[in-house]
Amino acid sequence: MLERERATETLGNAVGLAGAWAGGEVPLVEHIAEICNGARRAVGRPLLAHDEMLALAFRNARDMMLLARVESGMIFRVQLVNRRYIDVVRAAGYAVGAEDLAGLTFSQLRTVFA
Repeated sequence: MLERERATETLGNAVGLAGAWAGGEVPLVEHIAEICNGARRAVGRPLLAHDEMLALAFRNARDMMLLARVESGMIFRVQLVNRRYIDVVRAAGYAVGAEDLAGLTFSQLRTVFA
């Protein structure tokens, strides 16, 4: 039962962060995206090999991770969640998979776990 409580707490923290982002309280994310896009253009092709390593690290990380795209109007849309994210969500009693979460906005994501 302790593992389920821990998973529920972790999920609650993740959903709380999603709510803060969806509420527009994290404008820094836009700046980070601009910096990343500028770096990608400056470095070019060699960055692709690093992208593969980052994808491997993302998928196999021990922490819950969610990758979101920032759309106009400060809308955040889920692109990917890692294995650990799904493991914690399922341990908390939610029968969802990565494909169920991909494409949802953070506002929609909050309703999944309500």
